[in-house]
Amino acid sequence: MVTIISIHADTSADGIQAECLGNRVQFILPGSLSAGSPLEVYAVNNTQTVLLTPHLAAQCGYTQKSDPWGNTIVSASLQSCFAENQADKQFRVAMQFKLYEFPTLSEKVHEVFKSCSHTMTSREILCETNFMEASICKECDTRNQDRTSKPVVLLYSPGEKAFDKETLQAMGYNVYSSPTRLVMRSPYNMAENFVDGVDMMVFKSVVLFRDRWMMTIVESAAACPISGASVVGQMISWHVPRHISPLVSSEVEILEVHMGVNGRTLTPEEMGSRHYAMTFTESHIVVKIPIGAPDGYYKSYVLKDQYHVSYTIEPMLELLWKEGLDKTTYKVLFPITTPLTPWPLQVTDYTQPKQKVFDILLGYFLPDVELLNITFGSELLTVSEVLIKGIGLQEHSFPNDTKAFALQVPFSEPHVQIKSFRPDVRTYSLPLVFGFIILPEHTLFSYSTVLEASTTNIVLPNAGGSCEQEHFKMYVKYGSTPSSQLKIKLGHMELNDKILQQYEHHSNETHFFIIVPFLAPSVQLTGITARIDVEIFDSLNNWSYKEISLACPFFLKLSECFSNGTINVVLPKLESVPNLHPDQLSLRDPACKPYYNEDYFAYFHFDVTTCGTTRKFVGDTMVYENEVTWKRDGPLPETLPPEKEYRLFYHDGDYPVLKFLKQPLYFEVGMDHSRDSRVAVGLENCWATLAKDKESKPRWDLIVDGCANPKDPEQTIFHPVIPDDRVDIPDHFKRFEVKTFSFKEDYGSSKSEDATLARRVFVHCDVIICHVDNTADGRCYKQCGATRNTVKSSSNRVRRRSSPSEEALQHVSIGPILFI
Repeated sequence: MVTIISIHADTSADGIQAECLGNRVQFILPGSLSAGSPLEVYAVNNTQTVLLTPHLAAQCGYTQKSDPWGNTIVSASLQSCFAENQADKQFRVAMQFKLYEFPTLSEKVHEVFKSCSHTMTSREILCETNFMEASICKECDTRNQDRTSKPVVLLYSPGEKAFDKETLQAMGYNVYSSPTRLVMRSPYNMAENFVDGVDMMVFKSVVLFRDRWMMTIVESAAACPISGASVVGQMISWHVPRHISPLVSSEVEILEVHMGVNGRTLTPEEMGSRHYAMTFTESHIVVKIPIGAPDGYYKSYVLKDQYHVSYTIEPMLELLWKEGLDKTTYKVLFPITTPLTPWPLQVTDYTQPKQKVFDILLGYFLPDVELLNITFGSELLTVSEVLIKGIGLQEHSFPNDTKAFALQVPFSEPHVQIKSFRPDVRTYSLPLVFGFIILPEHTLFSYSTVLEASTTNIVLPNAGGSCEQEHFKMYVKYGSTPSSQLKIKLGHMELNDKILQQYEHHSNETHFFIIVPFLAPSVQLTGITARIDVEIFDSLNNWSYKEISLACPFFLKLSECFSNGTINVVLPKLESVPNLHPDQLSLRDPACKPYYNEDYFAYFHFDVTTCGTTRKFVGDTMVYENEVTWKRDGPLPETLPPEKEYRLFYHDGDYPVLKFLKQPLYFEVGMDHSRDSRVAVGLENCWATLAKDKESKPRWDLIVDGCANPKDPEQTIFHPVIPDDRVDIPDHFKRFEVKTFSFKEDYGSSKSEDATLARRVFVHCDVIICHVDNTADGRCYKQCGATRNTVKSSSNRVRRRSSPSEEALQHVSIGPILFI
């Protein structure tokens, strides 16, 4: 199927532009018409249509090129092989553009012509990008001559060689004789051409026309620059000799000089608006053009798989000079391309991690670059496949003739890798390879990058629990970590399906719950305290997220009477009695040993009338009494100085701790991580409560206004602080001893059944951080009445630290301490 569109006028049609440019004519086929289809260009005259190959185009005076926007530009000399010439004044040039449309490869033909008028000078020399042309007036004296004879052509290279017209045509030259002119045309780099110096390519000939009794000699020469351009910084300089020696034999008078671009002559105003400049030296005409001027264009290239660009512009210089009576028009079109320049691509990251989507812009590219595909991890997708998959991909164009590609990829895409370098930070990573093509050369290149985004709004796994009557009720909250990635340890035992069968448990999308009895293997028993340690760790990253310890007291009855006249007594093992063996225990009767014992308990079972049991009446109640005795195999350890009591301390995980009601306790309050010797620690008030709330009732005062409780001054004793390997600044610490705790009957009745249960106590202190030099304050060095400083030997030491806020009241608490 062939569609022919003919244009029978000098105007443009279908968007094809035709323009007369002095001794040239130019046609522009817009890229919108070709749309990437295969294109053939034909020269047309009244008798034939000829396909223009690159060789034929240079021989016959045609030039074809394209720009980055896909436009095809074809220019022709008005004296080209297929131009229609009327008296060397009127010219008609016709062209045909044949497109092959996909997918049927049907032909679509656009035919266009342009008629131009041109008045020629004695000699016209045209230096095109692919050929040199000289047009000389044969008989400017208008003498009648026989123009039917075959000319003989002498070429100088620089030696002289004779050829006939047919031989020259076969070699690639073109010899054309019109009624008044001789046209000689030569492609560049022909064998008979030569270089004059380093600046010019020269084509020189002498044509002999023989008449019956005389011979006409026509000298023809063309000299075109092949160098002279340089780039310095952002400026292009083009030097053209003022005196072109192969073309002139004597001094000439330069009448006119014009500068143009792309074959069009520019006015001085147009040159100024584009910042072009033309200056003259003794030997050269110098043209200066800034890189990036609007009449040129940038082009994409690839060098070592890196994106590069260059700038190309085609300046034109047209001279008119006079030599004797003859005038010469000299026109040269000289494309200049700057050296390749690296153009680093940029990834602009607009990702907002909270949106869980990578959002980037990759640029900037010239219009001749197209995106072919993107490789996500190991999966290559074409542009259409990317869009079908639902991934955001857009092309953005900018006013400076560049473009960029925007890409949006959700974090949930399979190729997005999740990395965690810290428990509270999650990093999403996506390796990408973009595949590009440069048109029309179809040069391929790629760009690789790795997208990364980190989120800090991670909810870390957490654990907690509570004490029930006979078991722990524990939970684990997954947070942002997948439950399949979490492992849980109870003590030294990692939970798995087999172990979980032994416990009551359940889970949902956010939590895991488990019931652990006090006597389970993973529970540590100390006295009447049961303790469970829970660790949560990430099996993928080998991180320990959380370690917690929960201690619960057994609120057990320590003694119980039965109606059959027997008594049961449960005695917990105390930390204050190390290395105790059950055989060392007995009731008042040494023969009454424990009936049964475990690691943490000793059980006595006896009759009310045996083992030295006594009785008494209190009101209407009969009370039975006995004693448990520890028989030591050796003497008691020697009493230790005051300082030795403050070597070992209980930590948060050790509470609750179990003590006898009449055991003395040792306390230390100090500052951590301070090296300032100008500040000191002072104790305002210290007291004990039965509840964790420091404001709860009842309350027992231990230190009041910096001194021992005046109502019971013997109960609290202050100890001096002496420098040692742990204590550098004694003023940073305060130490005191509480000899014994006594509980008023107002707050607990021995008649109650709860009187046989362990009693919990919390100790609180108000702490002041003050200046050592501020003696007027008196809060750091409180003057109290005389108190006893007798130091008792004990292994019970309690220390609490406060943060150093100068002259600000701080608060510290410890507990619970269980007394029996």
